[in-house]
Amino acid sequence: GLNAVAPAHVGSAVRVAFFGRVTRGGCWTVGGASAAVGATRTVWLGALIAIGSMGGVLPRWPLLVIAAIVGGSIVLAYASQRFTLPRRIDQVLVAFRSLATSRRDLATVAGWTLAGVLAKVSAAAAIGFAFGIDNPLMAALIIIPAVELAAILPLTPGNVGLASAAVALALGSHG
Repeated sequence: GLNAVAPAHVGSAVRVAFFGRVTRGGCWTVGGASAAVGATRTVWLGALIAIGSMGGVLPRWPLLVIAAIVGGSIVLAYASQRFTLPRRIDQVLVAFRSLATSRRDLATVAGWTLAGVLAKVSAAAAIGFAFGIDNPLMAALIIIPAVELAAILPLTPGNVGLASAAVALALGSHG
């Protein structure tokens, strides 16, 4: 898609706009749902970063940022249930409220985001194995958080160069 040729996740913004045209609540609701899924995904990224931090190959400071994001998401979810909010803000928080009130919705979103993370780790481990890396699973557990952190603010189209640099740094620190 568009993210392959445009910087700064422009494709994601276009996707929200397209889905917003066919969703009740429009872009506000779709943007809020994307944020809620992103917050859930951040939990799994935090777990991977914690593993890398325990191994001494990733810094610990991203865990503070992740804790702040997850904590803020939890506060938003519960505050949206307790207070009457302006319509636009309420539309943004519909997905957060759904995750806070429905264990089934939370389990579904958490399960699918975990499946996505595990697929990335598995793919990176398979590539590491193909290249003859001694411990491909450990390399994957280092590479994926490094790439995800580099992808937070892609400065180049398709994140060209930044993802490769993140992989090189991660593998270099792993030996």
